[in-house]
Amino acid sequence: MSQNQNAPSEIPSSLIEQIGGLPKEKQAAIRLLIQNIDLFEKMMENDSEFDHILQKYAEKGQPEKEIDYLFQALFLYRQEKRLREKKEKKENEASQKE
Repeated sequence: MSQNQNAPSEIPSSLIEQIGGLPKEKQAAIRLLIQNIDLFEKMMENDSEFDHILQKYAEKGQPEKEIDYLFQALFLYRQEKRLREKKEKKENEASQKE
């Protein structure tokens, strides 16, 4: 599996503190996501159904297993990434108009 060794150093300390306060199962899911972010990026890039699957797990409600925590973490990561990309696109378009 591909591991992104730089990811932990890019995480704000306030977020690390929040993660530390989560139950161990949620911490494990987040750690797996961070350690394998390149793999998950590839999965999301090449699978048009992946967003639908993530949405299904996110709407499921209270997770019961570690894998459910992982899918919730992936869904939230995906949402945040899309928001960031939209913001960057708008900023780029605005700077090109000037």
